[in-house]
Amino acid sequence: MPKPVFTTIFRGTVIWEVRLLQQKLKSEGIEAFVDGENITAIRPHLSQVDGGVGLRVYTGDAERAVDILQSLQHKQTKDPICIGKCPECGSTKIMRIPWPQGIAILAALFIGIPYLFCSRRKCNDCGQIWWE
Repeated sequence: MPKPVFTTIFRGTVIWEVRLLQQKLKSEGIEAFVDGENITAIRPHLSQVDGGVGLRVYTGDAERAVDILQSLQHKQTKDPICIGKCPECGSTKIMRIPWPQGIAILAALFIGIPYLFCSRRKCNDCGQIWWE
């Protein structure tokens, strides 16, 4: 009986991310295996040294599996989108603007931590910035 041939289709440094992808492939009928999970779980700082956690599939399923993973990648957005509306144009395409690290530290020291819960928002359509 010939040995099965595997192909690594994804490498990551976070175990749960690779496990989620494994479950997605399983739901699509592709058997996938996680490689290098143990060393990353025991010593996470070594995950960069040995290449991280790999996701392997049978070589015959590799092309279909890569297509599935690429379709997932296209669904992700680059900007953190928030729920709400722009007060200027009414668009729902808004994002939270994170605090700069220096201002966050000063605010925590001089004004108090509750000030950090106020956030700025920016509309991706008209560029309006406001406080929430």
